[in-house]
Amino acid sequence: MQKVISSYVASDTFLQNINKKIDLREHYSNPRIDWLDRLPANARNEDFLAYLQKRFTVNDMIGGYDVIDVEAFDPKTAAAIAKVMNDDIDSMVETMTERERIDEMKFAKTELDRAEQELLAAKLQTAQFQDSHQQFDPVATAAQLDTTVVGGLETQLSQYRALLSSRRDVLGDNSPTMKSLQTQISALEQQITAERARLASGGGASADKGGMPYSELVEQYTVLTEKELFATNIYNSAEQAYEAGRTPSARKTTSRRS
Repeated sequence: MQKVISSYVASDTFLQNINKKIDLREHYSNPRIDWLDRLPANARNEDFLAYLQKRFTVNDMIGGYDVIDVEAFDPKTAAAIAKVMNDDIDSMVETMTERERIDEMKFAKTELDRAEQELLAAKLQTAQFQDSHQQFDPVATAAQLDTTVVGGLETQLSQYRALLSSRRDVLGDNSPTMKSLQTQISALEQQITAERARLASGGGASADKGGMPYSELVEQYTVLTEKELFATNIYNSAEQAYEAGRTPSARKTTSRRS
């Protein structure tokens, strides 16, 4: 900002604005001023501008303050010039800051609209996927099938294996009871294998009418939900940036009199 203010202070527009409120020519060309420091009464505009540029300097101070040094030939005039300069610079900075804020708001609004469209598109893709496969959540469905069907069969298998182990100490392996238990265990093991294969292949009791393997169904759905989550995060960030842009920033300037 110091460079911006320095350039503005050195501009013809700024100095002409000051000169409209305070007759700088009259002050700096006063014959009581030593001729080495005095502005010639008939000085051209460009010479007048160059003369004033040597009398006004901007210094960037700690804390974000810009201090303007004003060189005049009596305290009252120096104070008057400093006040006019400060007011004019405040107005310039405020206008510039407001313009930057408006530009930032326009950009933030554009990004917010874009993020909103991407989020809506991601939600639509997820909804279309769910509708086409007649499933609200294939991940949950697959987990439920694995828990209820396969889990139930595995529970039975564990029970039969425990029963077989307890009976082995009493009955021989060739006894009808032991053979029956072994047959039931073998049947359960085959059924569990078949159920897991069905979940992986999409056949049999698969909820997907197209017969798509659950592994592929879950993979596609996961990609869509992650894309939707990513779009949601982008939208939330864009919305926060847009809301933050509603509060204009302030710039502090002071004038030091000499």
